[in-house]
Amino acid sequence: MNADHQLLELVEAFDLRERPAPFSRCLKCNAPVRSVERELVEHRLPKYTRLEYDRFLLCEHCESVYWPGVHFARLRSLVESVSAESATSKAPPDREAQ
Repeated sequence: MNADHQLLELVEAFDLRERPAPFSRCLKCNAPVRSVERELVEHRLPKYTRLEYDRFLLCEHCESVYWPGVHFARLRSLVESVSAESATSKAPPDREAQ
């Protein structure tokens, strides 16, 4: 079973399709993240990131910094795909056969 299918199963099992909140939690500690001004985190960013990005999120707990880098578009697309697929099905395909 691939990871995308597993994600769909989780969305269905916990009824998450009604309240998606992608990119709202820290990947390291799961605490909420919030928008932060570049000036507050600029000293912690790689040079290329400082030059290319202007939107940043900061974890309220572990202070990890996030930005819409190269993986962001793929992850956003995945979230939209799973949301759309879960909206059109009541259960993942494997479970219907059981």
